Amino acid sequence: ISKTAADRGIRNGDRVWLKSPTGAKLNVEALVTERVDTETVWMPFHFSGRWQGADMLAYYPKGAAPVVRVPILDMGWIKRVLDAGAMGVMVPMVETKEQAEFIVQSTRYPPIGRRGAAFGFAHDDFEGGSVVDKIKAAHERTLVMCLIETAKGVANADAIASVPGVDVCWLGHFDLSNFMGIPAAFKDKRFLAAVDEILAACARHK
Repeated sequence: ISKTAADRGIRNGDRVWLKSPTGAKLNVEALVTERVDTETVWMPFHFSGRWQGADMLAYYPKGAAPVVRVPILDMGWIKRVLDAGAMGVMVPMVETKEQAEFIVQSTRYPPIGRRGAAFGFAHDDFEGGSVVDKIKAAHERTLVMCLIETAKGVANADAIASVPGVDVCWLGHFDLSNFMGIPAAFKDKRFLAAVDEILAACARHK
């Protein structure tokens, strides 16, 4: 890669999407070694295996804040990427309040959640210290993003947004339009009405 991140137009605060499973590790390594404030570069990515995702997270420098889009709504996936160092998760196809509650519980330690405990590893930078303080810090920093991508998800957007611990309701616009039977019709009144429903739900529970 001959150009630096800055040469490629990447600036502080930019979001960088890495989608190639084969080249993703190289891309992450190249970006985080450039002279860019990686604390504010958000890099969610799709990957083909749990171990590959952990390998990619290992390339983030201390101080960065990686967010991972897991491929399915699954406690094992969520726990794995958090233990590997992710500071947030984006979960697809969220359609109900119960699913949102399950996602939040997967990101929290007992007694409020069901995340397994191990410390002195990647998620806490292999450092020592108070376990109580680490749990508190993890709960405060972990970003939970629910992807709303179906008509059922839109119908339950208010209930999803109301769940304590849900930080973001993210509109999956292509999938939503497909499930509504109007692929990529982003100016269709039905699609715009669905967007308004999600926005209103977020506004009520911000």
